[in-house]
Amino acid sequence: MWYCPLPRQALDYHPWRFRVVILRAYRGMMLAVSGVVATGSGIRYLWARHGAILFSGTNLVAFLVALAAIVFCIALYIYEHPHHHCPFCILKGGHAFIGYYLYIPLFITTALALGVGTITPFRNRSSLVTIVPAISRRYILTSLFFWRCFIWLPASARTLAAATDRPAGYRHRSGTG
Repeated sequence: MWYCPLPRQALDYHPWRFRVVILRAYRGMMLAVSGVVATGSGIRYLWARHGAILFSGTNLVAFLVALAAIVFCIALYIYEHPHHHCPFCILKGGHAFIGYYLYIPLFITTALALGVGTITPFRNRSSLVTIVPAISRRYILTSLFFWRCFIWLPASARTLAAATDRPAGYRHRSGTG
């Protein structure tokens, strides 16, 4: 899981600054908690066949928390600079294109979760009684898979890039054709 360290400003004597720094440090933990709650609500739906709106709502909250965690914690870790918070620069090659490993699974899991919440009110229509539960189950399983990818892929891509001492998109070009 991503770690959001306390910067040196946490030791400052201003109590309001200390509170802001503590809130920034716990965004990584909030991401973990919201992910566990969203995953738990998905598993609850798969087990009990109800709670699709809860799954959709918890995934929306997890999406917003994940975006805040990307800007305030994960981006600082990737840039290795305490003042660079741009959520778009991590899409560049200088940062091993790791932003794509973050954003694509996150947007897919959120779209699928919101899709479940959108089609659930129509489950009692006579023509959709069998279709909506099957599609909801498929969407939830795929959403849980992409949530897992959102957590796992950036960590493994960063580890691979660090192990080779090269960016993830690096190709050696020799002088011969």
